[in-house]
Amino acid sequence: MDYVSVKEGETDLVVPSSFVPKKRDPVFYNPHMELSRDVGVAVARLTKPVTYCDALSGSGARGIRVAKEAGAKVTLIDLNPVAIELARKNAVENGVEVEAIHDNCNTVLSSRKFDFVDIDPFGPPVRYLDAAMSAVRSQGVLGVAATDTSALCGTYPGACQRKYDATPLRCDCFNEVGLRILLGYVARAALRFSYGMTPLFSHVTRHYMRLYARVDRAGGAVKESRKNVNYFVYRFSDLDRRFVTLNELAEGDFKGYNVAGPLWTGPYSDVDFTLRLADELAQPQYSKGKVASEIARLVSEEQGVAVPYFNLHKLCETKAASPPRMQFVFDELKRRGFLASRTHMEPLGIRTNAPVKEITGLIG
Repeated sequence: MDYVSVKEGETDLVVPSSFVPKKRDPVFYNPHMELSRDVGVAVARLTKPVTYCDALSGSGARGIRVAKEAGAKVTLIDLNPVAIELARKNAVENGVEVEAIHDNCNTVLSSRKFDFVDIDPFGPPVRYLDAAMSAVRSQGVLGVAATDTSALCGTYPGACQRKYDATPLRCDCFNEVGLRILLGYVARAALRFSYGMTPLFSHVTRHYMRLYARVDRAGGAVKESRKNVNYFVYRFSDLDRRFVTLNELAEGDFKGYNVAGPLWTGPYSDVDFTLRLADELAQPQYSKGKVASEIARLVSEEQGVAVPYFNLHKLCETKAASPPRMQFVFDELKRRGFLASRTHMEPLGIRTNAPVKEITGLIG
């Protein structure tokens, strides 16, 4: 395999030269995930972990950046000996000391403790979560990525049910439903270890979903986390939608609605943390920081409304009407006393607490 030198943030890396990474490559490095790594470094700089574990490290790009740019004591784990050797060379090249372990990450995580554990797999994270939960300290941070968006977003519902024990829904807000299924699965994994989960920052970008969450054994955190794992009901005929508890689902009349879940129904990001993250990402050392900062600011604006976003064009289809200008819809909803904002998940998305009839009344 050929290698090239690249610079990410303040870190110089030697990585595989293949532009389109494949799972079977001798060493895995995805250049399209630089934005994700920028965000990960910024989260580490804000949360200030003493110990950090990059549990599926590949070439070590993420972990070595955290060691150099966030000052954490980093452990890298990978089952690929070629990847671990390259990660060690990258650490030396950058003048940082890291612990690079050639082993199965579940084996290592089951016997260690860290302030921050990051799981960034090729595909679903589910088989690593229990080990990650056992390794992260109370009040520590867990980072989780998922690239199997076709399952989470409902293209292959059977795959989502097998992997995440949840039913997805291919509707106008399918990617938000998928992100909330991922959050809900992580929350349920945390509860198995008597942890509550509080999302710090979550986003949907390109072909992956990402979340960073604080886990805590305090009783209040556990109770709040349990309260936020529920269900989503959606009616295709008029796009009506809402979150419901299991009891409401069992006792209510939801004939004509499709059901997704269990999933996370609370805020998927913390507003204060996300605004600080946006400011951090705006600093010049982040190569993809401008885009990432804009995403974070949009995410912070979205948290005032819990219900998943509406797609303007899908709303117009229910009325066989031409779409009005987005700004007109936002202005009118706000004038009528409702909250309304854009979403980072969809350019045509409208996040609002207005009933669907109120929105379609503006269309035709």
